Amino acid sequence: MDIFRHLQGFINGNIKVVHTFLSLVKLEARLAGLSVYPLIITICLLFVILITSWISVMLLLGCLFFFFWENLALAIGLTLVLNLIFFTILVKNLIFNLKNMSFEKTREFFSSNKRRELNESTSPIDEANNNNSTSVARTES
Repeated sequence: MDIFRHLQGFINGNIKVVHTFLSLVKLEARLAGLSVYPLIITICLLFVILITSWISVMLLLGCLFFFFWENLALAIGLTLVLNLIFFTILVKNLIFNLKNMSFEKTREFFSSNKRRELNESTSPIDEANNNNSTSVARTES
Protein backbone atom coordinates (compact mmCIF):
# COMPACT_ATOMS: atom_id res chain seq x y z
CA MET A 1 0.00 0.00 0.00
CA ASP A 2 2.87 2.34 0.74
CA ILE A 3 4.18 1.94 -2.82
CA PHE A 4 0.81 2.95 -4.28
CA ARG A 5 0.69 6.04 -2.08
CA HIS A 6 4.19 7.07 -3.19
CA LEU A 7 3.32 6.37 -6.83
CA GLN A 8 0.13 8.42 -6.50
CA GLY A 9 2.11 11.29 -4.92
CA PHE A 10 4.70 11.08 -7.70
CA ILE A 11 2.04 11.24 -10.41
CA ASN A 12 0.17 14.07 -8.67
CA GLY A 13 3.44 15.99 -8.31
CA ASN A 14 4.19 15.63 -12.01
CA ILE A 15 0.65 16.72 -12.91
CA LYS A 16 1.04 19.81 -10.70
CA VAL A 17 4.39 20.63 -12.37
CA VAL A 18 2.78 20.40 -15.83
CA HIS A 19 -0.20 22.47 -14.65
CA THR A 20 2.14 25.12 -13.21
CA PHE A 21 4.18 25.17 -16.43
CA LEU A 22 1.04 25.60 -18.54
CA SER A 23 -0.21 28.43 -16.33
CA LEU A 24 3.21 30.08 -16.62
CA VAL A 25 3.04 29.82 -20.43
CA LYS A 26 -0.47 31.28 -20.33
CA LEU A 27 0.68 34.24 -18.22
CA GLU A 28 3.71 34.83 -20.46
CA ALA A 29 1.47 34.85 -23.54
CA ARG A 30 -0.85 37.36 -21.87
CA LEU A 31 2.14 39.54 -20.93
CA ALA A 32 3.47 39.38 -24.48
CA GLY A 33 0.05 40.40 -25.79
CA LEU A 34 -0.01 43.36 -23.44
CA SER A 35 3.44 44.51 -24.50
CA VAL A 36 2.77 44.37 -28.27
CA TYR A 37 0.54 47.47 -28.29
CA PRO A 38 3.13 49.79 -26.67
CA LEU A 39 5.77 48.36 -29.02
CA ILE A 40 3.69 49.25 -32.09
CA ILE A 41 3.02 52.75 -30.73
CA THR A 42 6.74 53.23 -30.05
CA ILE A 43 7.69 52.11 -33.57
CA CYS A 44 5.11 54.48 -35.10
CA LEU A 45 6.42 57.39 -33.03
CA LEU A 46 9.97 56.50 -34.03
CA PHE A 47 8.97 56.72 -37.69
CA VAL A 48 7.27 60.08 -37.07
CA ILE A 49 10.44 61.44 -35.47
CA LEU A 50 12.56 60.02 -38.29
CA ILE A 51 10.38 61.62 -40.97
CA THR A 52 10.31 65.02 -39.23
CA SER A 53 14.09 64.88 -38.79
CA TRP A 54 14.53 64.10 -42.50
CA ILE A 55 12.26 67.00 -43.46
CA SER A 56 14.16 69.34 -41.15
CA VAL A 57 17.53 68.31 -42.61
CA MET A 58 16.27 68.72 -46.17
CA LEU A 59 14.83 72.16 -45.38
CA LEU A 60 18.15 73.15 -43.81
CA LEU A 61 20.06 71.92 -46.88
CA GLY A 62 17.63 73.77 -49.16
CA CYS A 63 18.19 76.97 -47.18
CA LEU A 64 21.97 76.48 -47.37
CA PHE A 65 21.79 75.88 -51.13
CA PHE A 66 19.65 79.02 -51.48
CA PHE A 67 22.10 80.99 -49.33
CA PHE A 68 25.08 79.99 -51.47
CA TRP A 69 23.53 80.31 -54.95
CA GLU A 70 20.60 82.70 -54.24
CA ASN A 71 18.39 80.82 -56.64
CA LEU A 72 15.27 79.12 -55.29
CA ALA A 73 14.79 76.79 -58.24
CA LEU A 74 18.41 75.62 -58.01
CA ALA A 75 18.11 75.03 -54.24
CA ILE A 76 14.92 73.00 -54.69
CA GLY A 77 16.48 71.09 -57.60
CA LEU A 78 19.66 70.24 -55.68
CA THR A 79 17.63 69.06 -52.69
CA LEU A 80 15.48 66.92 -54.98
CA VAL A 81 18.56 65.46 -56.69
CA LEU A 82 20.08 64.66 -53.31
CA ASN A 83 16.88 62.88 -52.27
CA LEU A 84 16.80 60.95 -55.56
CA ILE A 85 20.40 59.83 -55.02
CA PHE A 86 19.53 58.56 -51.55
CA PHE A 87 16.42 56.89 -52.97
CA THR A 88 18.34 55.02 -55.69
CA ILE A 89 20.98 53.88 -53.20
CA LEU A 90 18.28 52.55 -50.88
CA VAL A 91 16.39 50.82 -53.70
CA LYS A 92 19.57 49.12 -54.96
CA ASN A 93 20.35 48.01 -51.41
CA LEU A 94 16.79 46.70 -51.00
CA ILE A 95 16.95 44.76 -54.29
CA PHE A 96 20.32 43.30 -53.31
CA ASN A 97 18.98 42.18 -49.94
CA LEU A 98 15.83 40.71 -51.47
CA LYS A 99 17.89 38.72 -53.95
CA ASN A 100 20.00 37.39 -51.10
CA MET A 101 16.86 36.44 -49.21
CA SER A 102 15.25 34.62 -52.13
CA PHE A 103 17.39 31.50 -51.70
CA GLU A 104 17.78 31.01 -55.46
CA LYS A 105 20.28 28.18 -55.10
CA THR A 106 18.09 26.34 -52.61
CA ARG A 107 15.00 26.61 -54.81
CA GLU A 108 17.05 25.55 -57.83
CA PHE A 109 18.39 22.55 -55.93
CA PHE A 110 14.95 21.42 -54.80
CA SER A 111 13.33 22.02 -58.18
CA SER A 112 16.06 20.05 -59.94
CA ASN A 113 15.61 17.21 -57.43
CA LYS A 114 11.85 17.24 -58.04
CA ARG A 115 12.40 17.15 -61.79
CA ARG A 116 14.89 14.32 -61.41
CA GLU A 117 12.48 12.37 -59.19
CA LEU A 118 9.65 12.98 -61.66
CA ASN A 119 11.79 11.82 -64.55
CA GLU A 120 12.90 8.73 -62.64
CA SER A 121 9.37 7.84 -61.56
CA THR A 122 7.72 8.42 -64.94
CA SER A 123 10.44 7.16 -67.25
CA PRO A 124 9.64 3.40 -66.93
CA ILE A 125 5.97 4.10 -67.57
CA ASP A 126 6.76 6.35 -70.51
CA GLU A 127 9.13 3.75 -71.92
CA ALA A 128 6.49 1.04 -71.58
CA ASN A 129 3.90 3.27 -73.25
CA ASN A 130 6.31 4.17 -76.03
CA ASN A 131 7.20 0.51 -76.59
CA ASN A 132 3.53 -0.49 -76.71
CA SER A 133 2.63 2.29 -79.13
CA THR A 134 5.52 1.44 -81.46
CA SER A 135 4.72 -2.26 -81.36
CA VAL A 136 1.05 -1.54 -82.09
CA ALA A 137 2.05 0.74 -84.94
CA ARG A 138 4.33 -1.92 -86.33
CA THR A 139 1.63 -4.60 -86.22
CA GLU A 140 -0.87 -2.36 -88.00
CA SER A 141 1.41 -1.64 -90.92
